[in-house]
Amino acid sequence: MEIPQTREDAQEHIAKIRTEKGLDGPNCNSSDLEAALVILAEQLYQKSTHFLLELLQNVDDNTYEVSLPTVNITYKRRALEIASNEVGFNKRNVEAICRIGRSTKSGLDHTTRYIGEKGIGFKSVFKVADIVWIQSGCYSFKLDKRQKLGMIAPIWAEYPESTANGFTSIILQLSPDYDEGELVEEIRLLDPRLLVFLRKLRQINLSILDDRTGKSWYMILQNDLICQRYTLTRFSVLHMPAETKLAGCKQTEILLAFPISDVNEPKIESQHVYAFLPIRDYGFKFLLQTDLLLIASREDIDASSPWNKALLNAVPHALLKAIRQFNASNLRYSWIPYLPIRPRLSDFFEQLETITLQLLSLQPILECVSGELAVPHSMKYVPDSFRDSKGVPLTLCETTQLGYLSHRYASSDWPNLQRLGVGRLCMEEFLTDLQILVCKHAMEFRQKPLDWHSWLALVLAQMLTSNFHSAASTLYSLPIVPLRDGQWVKPNTETLLFPGAENIVVPPGIEIGEIHPDASQDSRRHLFTLLGAQPFAPSKICDIIIKKHSNQGFRPALLSRGDLVSHAIFLYSTGWNNLSFGDSASTKSIWLISEVDTYHLGSELYIDSDMPYAATKFFERRRNKFPFLHKDYLNQAWRCSTLERSMERSSPYR
Repeated sequence: MEIPQTREDAQEHIAKIRTEKGLDGPNCNSSDLEAALVILAEQLYQKSTHFLLELLQNVDDNTYEVSLPTVNITYKRRALEIASNEVGFNKRNVEAICRIGRSTKSGLDHTTRYIGEKGIGFKSVFKVADIVWIQSGCYSFKLDKRQKLGMIAPIWAEYPESTANGFTSIILQLSPDYDEGELVEEIRLLDPRLLVFLRKLRQINLSILDDRTGKSWYMILQNDLICQRYTLTRFSVLHMPAETKLAGCKQTEILLAFPISDVNEPKIESQHVYAFLPIRDYGFKFLLQTDLLLIASREDIDASSPWNKALLNAVPHALLKAIRQFNASNLRYSWIPYLPIRPRLSDFFEQLETITLQLLSLQPILECVSGELAVPHSMKYVPDSFRDSKGVPLTLCETTQLGYLSHRYASSDWPNLQRLGVGRLCMEEFLTDLQILVCKHAMEFRQKPLDWHSWLALVLAQMLTSNFHSAASTLYSLPIVPLRDGQWVKPNTETLLFPGAENIVVPPGIEIGEIHPDASQDSRRHLFTLLGAQPFAPSKICDIIIKKHSNQGFRPALLSRGDLVSHAIFLYSTGWNNLSFGDSASTKSIWLISEVDTYHLGSELYIDSDMPYAATKFFERRRNKFPFLHKDYLNQAWRCSTLERSMERSSPYR
């Protein structure tokens, strides 16, 4: 509908509206309507200042032909002025203000956008004001609720203040009994986040001259500055159900705004839900803006509306789109606190958490250790107790990396990750994965740094302390103990000893493993002690050597010459003698190797000597018939009383 081009045309239009309401003609009976208007104005909103938000929405719905759509909100001398640089009211706009239940906003942009459905919102100004003056283009009139049908019957009147060219201006003259302090405080606390969702307005200028204190206050809210504190996601919702209030509207949009700090990190604090104006705080950590239909007071959502139910079901898909954007940004590991998880409340959004988690749990939205995105239920969260000092899972390897959630997510996110379907790695699973690392990736496991092995030992020792039998059954089967000779053995395969003095080592060829010195300190020593390792005891090693050699099933040929030599050397170096066996000493002898590599008990061998009457001299010509001790024993200068006592025939005079 056209905009009046002359003052006379506008004045004629105002007169026509009054005539249609029967105010300037005969037979006017408006008492019932007038009573309804009073009830409407007084009870429409619980909060008297809600009209301010309603006016802002109306201003945003206007048409602008300027680069910076702006509204000036000025309070002084118990009057509030709202002035915007829109193109001006047309006749239809004026008629909408002067009616109940109709609005020029209904179905605005029928296919994609919907702004509001209440034709009654403007009437809320009369909860605080007696008179409202409006000046727009050629129009200049007032609405005076003290007059008959004054809230919908315009009266042509001069605007009481000077106006800026190109601005539509409205002045609300407060009622004498209205407490201006509430309005002044509301202006001061005007939420700058409104600009995130308003479609057209880019700047709001606020000005207050407080009559009570005489002080002035001024603030500018700008859209560009506000948006820097949010990351936005827009999601189109198609195939919306038919809604009588939204004739022809088949699709709409959900806008989510996630607050971020100055360093682009999530700023987690409770946010409002908006239907282009704030409805209320529902406890979400993101701003939600969409075309929700509200109950008459605009202070809550119409839960019975099929339109609203369709929007509710679309919110999880909007969140999924946002999460995909996060995963391509520096918010990849920090978006979890934005999830719509809140205490159980009985409101319109009470099912949102459930349907959101159902959708997200089936989507590849979380990063595993390999760097790929995977479905939440396919991954395990590795608690701190199973990570190394750098936060990396101790059992991480090529086989397990696809099943572990990236350690770059915060530990504090675990409760929400669990709701998404991520499992928590338990002790049994940790031990299974350790078995994979130790057995299938043995070289990788063994080449880990010493501090890593120490950290693992600390974790395993804690497991054994708290749940020995469950943990020990697995650990006994794993080659996790490094020996001095370079082997890695299972804790239960042989007797394990910690290393002794530097010049004494366990000889090869016996069932004793000497733990590598690097693995015999601190947490690793504690772990191996729990698994049965013992302190170094030469006497115990000697006993094992003698028992091995005395066993009827012992086959010395299965050992190398070096092994047999080392047994004798160890017995000598540790001061062993066969007297420790008491009366059976004569039966206790060790196997030695001859100079021609034949095997004999010590009592069957001769030892070379330059002593007078030694066997060397006596059997010089028949040496091939008498076995002599291999020179390796003597080359190492291990001529000792131990060897002599083990040979009953070391000379022909014995």
